[in-house]
Amino acid sequence: SEVVNPNWIESLLNHAQRPEVGIVGPKLVDRDGKISQAGLILGKEGTVGSAFIGEKHDAEGYMHRLQVDQNYSAVSGVC
Repeated sequence: SEVVNPNWIESLLNHAQRPEVGIVGPKLVDRDGKISQAGLILGKEGTVGSAFIGEKHDAEGYMHRLQVDQNYSAVSGVC
């Protein structure tokens, strides 16, 4: 793993301290610069599916969702 955002831990802790938040997780990018994890959505692809897998790490995503903090149903074990 490689950290690409110097204040990543502060960003995660900012949300983790909110009482309504159960878990936080990062956006993970593979060696090819593509997203390998960016949150899980319950009900997608049957029981659970991943959001934005294979998109370029700097892609905007649908309605710029890859550029901002998001609420998701779950995070994977790799997070």
